[in-house]
Amino acid sequence: MQLKRWHVWTVPSLIILFSLFWYKNFLVRYAVNAYGLPASFSVTCLSWSMNSLSELKVEKLCIKNDEYIVTIFNAIVSREIALIGKLDVQYKKSHDGTSQNLTATPLQIPLIAQRPRISINELTVATEYLSKPISIGLYEHQLNMFRLESDLQGEVAINADAVAVRLHLDSPLIYRNTPKQIKHLKGQTSFIYTGLSVQATADINVESAFTQGQCEVGATVFGQLFLDFDIATASADLDLSKLQTEAVGTTCIDSLPETYANYVKPLLAHPWDISIPKIARGTTDTIAISKITANNNLTDEVAMTDMEFDINKAQLTFDWHWAHSSNTLGTFTHRAQVGVDEHQFTSQNNLAFQTSELNVNGVNLHAGVGDIEFSVNGNITASANFDMSGKGVVQTQMLRYESAQFNDVRAAIEFDVLRGNVTEIDANIELNTDSVNYEQLVLFDISAKANVALDKLQNVVLRSESSVGKIQHADLQIKGVEQQLFVNAKLDTSESHAKFRLQTAIDAIKTPSMKTGSIDIASQGDFNRSLSLEHIISYAEQELLLEHQLTPQGHPFTLTISQQPVVNLQPLLTQVMPQLQVTQGTLNGKIDGDLALQEADFRGQLKDVSVLYDSHFIDGVDTTFSGSLNSGGIKIENSKLNIEQIRTGAVLSNITADYWVDGQQATIAKLRANVFNGQVYLPQLHVFAEQQALALSLLDLDLGMLAEAGRDAGIALSGRVSGKLPIFINGNAISIENGTLYNVDTGQLVVEDNASVNALKAQQPSLTTVIGLLDNLTVNTLTSDVNLTADGWLTLGVKIVGENEEQAQPVNFNYTHTENIFTLFKALRLSDEITQRVEQALTK
Repeated sequence: MQLKRWHVWTVPSLIILFSLFWYKNFLVRYAVNAYGLPASFSVTCLSWSMNSLSELKVEKLCIKNDEYIVTIFNAIVSREIALIGKLDVQYKKSHDGTSQNLTATPLQIPLIAQRPRISINELTVATEYLSKPISIGLYEHQLNMFRLESDLQGEVAINADAVAVRLHLDSPLIYRNTPKQIKHLKGQTSFIYTGLSVQATADINVESAFTQGQCEVGATVFGQLFLDFDIATASADLDLSKLQTEAVGTTCIDSLPETYANYVKPLLAHPWDISIPKIARGTTDTIAISKITANNNLTDEVAMTDMEFDINKAQLTFDWHWAHSSNTLGTFTHRAQVGVDEHQFTSQNNLAFQTSELNVNGVNLHAGVGDIEFSVNGNITASANFDMSGKGVVQTQMLRYESAQFNDVRAAIEFDVLRGNVTEIDANIELNTDSVNYEQLVLFDISAKANVALDKLQNVVLRSESSVGKIQHADLQIKGVEQQLFVNAKLDTSESHAKFRLQTAIDAIKTPSMKTGSIDIASQGDFNRSLSLEHIISYAEQELLLEHQLTPQGHPFTLTISQQPVVNLQPLLTQVMPQLQVTQGTLNGKIDGDLALQEADFRGQLKDVSVLYDSHFIDGVDTTFSGSLNSGGIKIENSKLNIEQIRTGAVLSNITADYWVDGQQATIAKLRANVFNGQVYLPQLHVFAEQQALALSLLDLDLGMLAEAGRDAGIALSGRVSGKLPIFINGNAISIENGTLYNVDTGQLVVEDNASVNALKAQQPSLTTVIGLLDNLTVNTLTSDVNLTADGWLTLGVKIVGENEEQAQPVNFNYTHTENIFTLFKALRLSDEITQRVEQALTK
């Protein structure tokens, strides 16, 4: 009976035990979810077994939370040790997208003295914020003391009221996630978490290099930093005073253009030390740093003070101060108040500099000072959107640029710039300087004012007024120059257009030989791929039109002189040739050429021009000429000259000639003129030749008119003569050698009441009969030798063969006459009634 009872209980008991073992995973998981875990956790998988009565093996354990999933693989747990082969932690986003705030409560960790030590061969943490999962080895070498290996290397110590963590900064995880600019990273950081605060200390040594093009800036950060974060107030104090940053950019000097390297060298030649000497404070809402400084212990110091950052409002404010002092650049300061409100940026700036001598890209500045104030407002997310306005003054005793030197310069500027989809500018500039020297050119008392405006449609308008007291170049002086300029331009991405107007007024131009009165120049131009200019020059009621272009191929121009009275040029001509007076006539002309090639073609016309030079009167000059200029040489084509008359003692009329100029040689040819009712002819005359021989021909000159020219002799002649006069020119001296005159028909010689003849008859009565033969003589042959000395003495060797018809007596008469022709011609000119009338008209 007892045996049967045992069998009855044994079989069901075995069935129950077998069922419990078969469903152990489900039952344990159910019990843990129901009684062992908080409500937010759940065990989603469990596979375990008993290795022995003292050792439990867990093949897989899954614990799920709203923010992460933990999976344990191959864990062996005993009373001495819990060895986990692999533990995966998969973080997820929270449902509302926000993280829970920390709660400030003191840590109270229930430490169990008799528990197995924990070791995790591979702790893997994966999150979408990391490019790859973190792998950590966690080993509890002493109770509550853990060693970290693999991706993170360090130690973790757990106490009842604090958790301390120490990490090595050269851990693979940290090194893998540092920017590529970090070349070297050493040191360690420690955290102590108490539930009420987090205290962190870091000993770091970082070397980095930032490269832009060929410029590399290296930075070294070393030292200690301290962080004290109060969880209750969500505020932190960060002490960086023992952290030093050194930046070096010497390699950037080599990558700079040579013209700028010397000016930037003082900024980069020595390392920069950056430090935060005072504690920075912050909360979850704000960060405040009292001061950040940077200096290179030589020329520069930069300070950012009173920095405040409102995290919630995205507002940042700070004061900026940059001071520079070097022999190359002098002293320079930049002060600014900076503010950022979300995406909007504002700053109030002041720039000031002072230098004894400054050389920047060919500009040499002596004793210069400057002070500029400006403000900048913009959007930090769109660097092209900002507006800037300001004003300032720059002064210098001397400024040199290449061959130009400016003395006592003062420049003032006031500007507004709006940069958006397009740029808008409005600027006023004022410049004053005592003098400017450029090679042999000197300008005195210069002042200029200008306004430049660029509107939304990219139209540029420039208005300026300028004046120069005096311009001097060698013996040339220009006084009182005033200019007004207006420019209207259209800036286009494909093509630019511009038009301008310039009005210039000059009080006077003076040279050693002349002085002009006021000159006005009205200029206008147009730019479209090339610059086209037009100038109307007005002086003494004369107008010149100059048109020219500036192109990549050359500088073509046209100078036009419309038909105008030449009398208007008399004030200018009087200064050049005081004895020259213009009485009437017109001129016109045109020159076409290229200034770059120094080539030009010209044509001109003088019409009905009359001039008086000393007591020489030239009337009715008409000529049309054309020619060319090439590299300073002049050429005039063969042209015709017509002159109504020339009164220079004897009256020459109907003068015609050909003339031309080739280089330095000017030639007059085929010169014909009517004189004494006959004609003179000169084959050729070289105007500027120092020495030359001329062959002047006399044709059919009226002896009666010749005798009338010497009316004081009391002798009357009739008939005509011709002849040849060899004329020799040597410098300013003119002479005639072996000239001849001869009659071409029968003439008549009549001696009237001549004082000399009457005196001779009274002295020698015996000669009365002989002299009487000349009273009325028919001249069959008349010849004369003609000689003229350089000082004006004319000698005529006259031979007359004739007959006194009343007395039927043949006569041979030889007579030598000597007289200073210059004195004679002057007397004839002064006695000429027409000349007198002209002179009287000119002197009214």
